[in-house]
Amino acid sequence: RPSLSMDFAQFRAASLTEDLRLRDLTINAMAIAFENVESVTNKVCEHNSVHVIDPCGGMKDLETGLLRFPSEQVVRDDPVRLLRIYRFAAQLDFKIAAGAINLVTKHRALLSEVASERCRDELMKIFNIKKSHPYLQQLETVGLLTEIVPSMKAADSSWNPLEAFEKSPIPMGLHVYCSEINDYLQENLGAEVNRRSLIKLSLLLGDNCDGVGAQLRLSRKATQFMKRLLSGAKALKNEIQQLTPKQIIRFLRTYASDWWGILLYAAASHPMDPTSLKQIANMYYEHILPIRKQGRLITGNDLIKHFDLKEGQQIGRLLKEIEERQFDGEIRTREEALTAITALIQQSNHVL
Repeated sequence: RPSLSMDFAQFRAASLTEDLRLRDLTINAMAIAFENVESVTNKVCEHNSVHVIDPCGGMKDLETGLLRFPSEQVVRDDPVRLLRIYRFAAQLDFKIAAGAINLVTKHRALLSEVASERCRDELMKIFNIKKSHPYLQQLETVGLLTEIVPSMKAADSSWNPLEAFEKSPIPMGLHVYCSEINDYLQENLGAEVNRRSLIKLSLLLGDNCDGVGAQLRLSRKATQFMKRLLSGAKALKNEIQQLTPKQIIRFLRTYASDWWGILLYAAASHPMDPTSLKQIANMYYEHILPIRKQGRLITGNDLIKHFDLKEGQQIGRLLKEIEERQFDGEIRTREEALTAITALIQQSNHVL
């Protein structure tokens, strides 16, 4: 038996009918009498057997898949509804009535009065839709995208990477890692913001990501992630034709938790050899991850105890050098690390 969740709120008008007229859209401006709730939730009522209070014609719009505002005034009362109607269109795959589009065009400047956080939440909910680009293109057509993000490009070519990602978010060569990638993409980096939606936003913005974090009030983690997508993809593009094992290791260590996102972003931005993509992913799971699980072979305390060193920059440099050699596969055991430290200290003393 389905459960029933109730949320109580005060009327914003003198009557229920007038209160319904103040709702976002006609399809959520309907009500039924409280005594009929149980029969509706149990789905035992016949069609049209329960009287629906529907002052704005929402039932017909629901049946035909059409989105309309109850009135022009509701847009003036809360301009974020200009965005919300497109979010509903994306989530429900409904069409927006011509009259509603006219109101959006007429009142789009009112969005400047809305808190950036509210605009961001509506926009990112659209990005969270599996195929968001048709609805984002509609936003661009009526001028809402540039109203929210002034740096947004209007060129048709800027949509290609986003469409490519939505068509095939996991490129050839990485299908074996589908489970890991999907878990990674679903990780939240802020309210209504996950890695998948940030990759899509970054693909649409291209090189125009600067300042978007402040414009949309994104979290520091989200903003940093978008910056690293761009820088990592550029670095990868410059080296992709001559990737050596050491270059792959350096890439994976440099971009740490962001390397999956960079691979997906780069693959959607320009063609990449599936073999190279698979080589990078394999290197992480077969080489980098085991070493990280193993941890450091030696610590600063080991250096102080075995080599009578004092705390300072020398210990930091030695530990970094051993870590580099460990990831490069030159050192695999604690004994090999201690032997390497001995040689490094002797070399240092010889130079002095």
